[in-house]
Amino acid sequence: MNFDVIIIGAGAAGNAAAITLAKGGAKVLQIERGKFPGEKNLMGGIIYSSSLEEIVPDFWKNAPIERPITEQNYWVSDKQSVTKLGYSDDAFKAKTEAPAHAYTVLRSEFDKWMAGEAKKHGAMFLPATVVLDLIVEDGKVVGVVTDRPNGEIRAPLVISGEGVNAFVSWKRNFGSKPKPDEVALVVKEVIELPEDVIEDRFQISGNEGASYEIFGDITKGCLGYAFLYTNRKTVSIGVGSLVADFANNEIASYELLEHVKNHKSIKPFLKGGKTIEYAGHLIPEGGYKKLPTLVADGFLMTGDAALMVNAVHREGSNFAFVSGRLAGEVALEAIKNKDFSSGFLNAYRKKLEDSFILKDLKSYEDVFPFFRKRRDILNDYPQLISYAAKSLLTVDGTPKGKKKKNMVKGVLKMKNPAQIVKDLYNLLKVLGK
Repeated sequence: MNFDVIIIGAGAAGNAAAITLAKGGAKVLQIERGKFPGEKNLMGGIIYSSSLEEIVPDFWKNAPIERPITEQNYWVSDKQSVTKLGYSDDAFKAKTEAPAHAYTVLRSEFDKWMAGEAKKHGAMFLPATVVLDLIVEDGKVVGVVTDRPNGEIRAPLVISGEGVNAFVSWKRNFGSKPKPDEVALVVKEVIELPEDVIEDRFQISGNEGASYEIFGDITKGCLGYAFLYTNRKTVSIGVGSLVADFANNEIASYELLEHVKNHKSIKPFLKGGKTIEYAGHLIPEGGYKKLPTLVADGFLMTGDAALMVNAVHREGSNFAFVSGRLAGEVALEAIKNKDFSSGFLNAYRKKLEDSFILKDLKSYEDVFPFFRKRRDILNDYPQLISYAAKSLLTVDGTPKGKKKKNMVKGVLKMKNPAQIVKDLYNLLKVLGK
């Protein structure tokens, strides 16, 4: 068969590209190495409505979503305590004719639904098939080689939605394998609990959900954070850190997850639950400075394959949705103009620059290098926050004026004031670009 575009992968980016192209009337082949979409895919579990609604309007009416995230919580832990900050707003809730701001999902079901949307509009889906290489002729990508008999399949444009392990793209020097300090490993369990128990423990109603991100000592010195998200009849609990940190701290990923699950602030949420899924997944953390070749003759890269992740704001799925959609839009124009050169396809790069994706990646390009150099911040400042909160909240007959002075003296004794000012300045500098 003749195809206009071949898409490698049926994750968030690949599905977004496939839907966009199929809706536009293109002949699309989507190749997935899993037996079904979502079999091998994993993320923390949150999608954002604004990015998906542009691809599938009214998606929330039919998609297998779990709970809208109506309450967001951020915890900072040290060895003895947890300091908590939470935010809830009616603006995050679903309306009669409008979706909630964000939802939890389970990828095994959600990806199947999304791939089904592409098939519904005419895309052809080929599962259980591994793409081994790109076909390159005269410097142009003109198809793929698969592990099937007579497995060459040709098209004038190939879109990579391979995910973080973009082996096919790396083989042709479109990007390279990330180093251990440029990629994070996330391990996650999905734990089954009765729906009413979840709502009681998390203090939410039937159409509400909560998210928790936990930083500090809970990761035992590893650069990353733990998370806890509510689904309809399950909760997702996990932790992620740079791969290099697991080795440097001599701790296995499953050991760190067990530590998180048994933390005194987390354990009560999970009591009596049954683990029904356990998985691990790599997340690219290279950032803007490590972006691969996004555009070549007959070739585009999207989503995790293109390192489009903003871990600071737990954003990855929306980057994948938007980059996949933009790749699909440019591909439709290329088909219309019969021009698959890098010069024409570079409109994709321009669209990414005009969107929030490359703006945000550029803005946060120095965040991870900063924390890699200043690992002490992971331990020192959670302790400072805990000490300050305990000092101010302890009622022991000490006058409040004296208590505040003692608290300041104690903080400054724990950390040089000049260093605190310098750290705050540098942090604001890398976060505020």
